[in-house]
Amino acid sequence: MSEKLKIGEEPKIIEEEIMPSAETPENENTKSLTDKALELISKIEENNPELQVVVNELKKIIEKIEDENKKLEQEAAYDYLTELYNRREFERMVLDHINAIEDEKKYSDQREKKIAYSTLTVILCDLDKFKPINDLYGHAVGDIILKEVANVLKSNIRTFDVAARLGGDEFAIVLLGTNEEEAIKKVEKIREKLKEVEKKYIDQYPRIEILVSFGIQEYKDGLDFEMIMELADKKMYEEKKG
Repeated sequence: MSEKLKIGEEPKIIEEEIMPSAETPENENTKSLTDKALELISKIEENNPELQVVVNELKKIIEKIEDENKKLEQEAAYDYLTELYNRREFERMVLDHINAIEDEKKYSDQREKKIAYSTLTVILCDLDKFKPINDLYGHAVGDIILKEVANVLKSNIRTFDVAARLGGDEFAIVLLGTNEEEAIKKVEKIREKLKEVEKKYIDQYPRIEILVSFGIQEYKDGLDFEMIMELADKKMYEEKKG
């Protein structure tokens, strides 16, 4: 039976940890080419010392290519404004975690545990009155608020949980080893922190309101990623209408 995690307790990943990865076949091919290039450069240096200047220039070009690849990987996985994961990476990571849970249950009697969590909970978050902030104070202020919301989400989850900006004013969190009841407590804490952000700006922007609707859905047997997101989305809009 898988050990249940409590909020604040870090899961023990026995063999491997699911981490963000934005590498593409193109990036892998580029890495292979740069490795070959470095090998050739080394041979040239050994046999042709007089070509040292050219070799140094080639090394600089390779370093620049590698730096550009790192930037592309970063852009592929993260939201440029908030520096949270983007929708694509969020979906990939949640799917990986769900597959890990299902795989653990399937082979639990045949091998040692690879992960210590047996469930996860998805929380969708949507700013209710974000458009008026843009309309009243401009998109620059709107961007500041989006960053503040992102910082609240990121600073109120554990290092192994996932926070993402799905697009516009919609965010998401994945809490590993956390059931729905525990996730509700986490949401209340986040609400309190968002109220503090509102107070921080209220003197400068008197009509600002930072109101967020949440939709919480725990992983259950038989639920795939799309179903979890659909149920969380439905709960979020029920709260928004209420």
